[in-house]
Amino acid sequence: METVSVPRYGKKLFVNNGNVSSMGLEYILRQTNKEEFSINCKDYEKILRPSSVESTWIPGTFKLTTPVGSIEFSPEPPGLQVSFEDYSGSGTYEEYQAYANKSCQEILESLEAHTGEKGEIVELGDNDDLPNQVKD
Repeated sequence: METVSVPRYGKKLFVNNGNVSSMGLEYILRQTNKEEFSINCKDYEKILRPSSVESTWIPGTFKLTTPVGSIEFSPEPPGLQVSFEDYSGSGTYEEYQAYANKSCQEILESLEAHTGEKGEIVELGDNDDLPNQVKD
């Protein structure tokens, strides 16, 4: 898979066998009983951030920026949707995916510590729709 830049839009895209896809990766974080974590949106800034990378919350949003791109949060049944967008790194798709997976794991650990509940990460595919395509 190769990465191409699209200067007009300021974005990078992945090309795989001639198919172009954006750098967006999406996940659902939820409790192991398939329920949403119960957290107040006022606590998002302190709880929902990866521990291994510097991040800054964008005021008035559920979005933060990192040196690699942005992470956006959306409370959606059946869990918290986490979207990785606006990739600004120079690595491969696999490196970007590893960064997203690690960040999700760190955010999940923070959620578990805050709520006392165990959780899980569900990776969403390119064609998944919420909430119907989340698999048990």
